[in-house]
Amino acid sequence: MKLIYSFEDYSRLYELARKRTRSAQDYQIFEQYQCKLLIKYFQNKNISLNKKLVLDLGCGLGGFMKEFLDYGAFPVGLDLEISNTTISMVTKADALKTPFNKNQFDLVLSGH
Repeated sequence: MKLIYSFEDYSRLYELARKRTRSAQDYQIFEQYQCKLLIKYFQNKNISLNKKLVLDLGCGLGGFMKEFLDYGAFPVGLDLEISNTTISMVTKADALKTPFNKNQFDLVLSGH
C-alpha cells in the first residue's frame, strides 16, 4: 500500500495547528494547508477538481476556498458569519437550511 502523506506532511500540519490561534492569518494558513492535504488525497485517487463546483460548509476565513480556486475549482462558501475572507463567493446561511438546489455541487465538504 502506497502512503499518501509523508512524515513531513504530518509535522507541518501539527506545527500549523499549534499556531492557528495566534491570528486570523495563522488560522487561514492552517486551513489552506489542510486543504492542500485534501487535494493531495484527491490527486492520489485521480480525482480532478478542475471546473468542479465545490461547497465549503462553515468556510470561516476561506482558506479551503482559496486552495480550491488555485486548483481550478469554483468554490462557494457558506457560513453563519461572514468573515473577512478574500473570496467573494460566500453566502451567509445555516448549513441545515442552505439556499442552494439539491445536487447543485460536485463536492460538498466541511473542515470542522
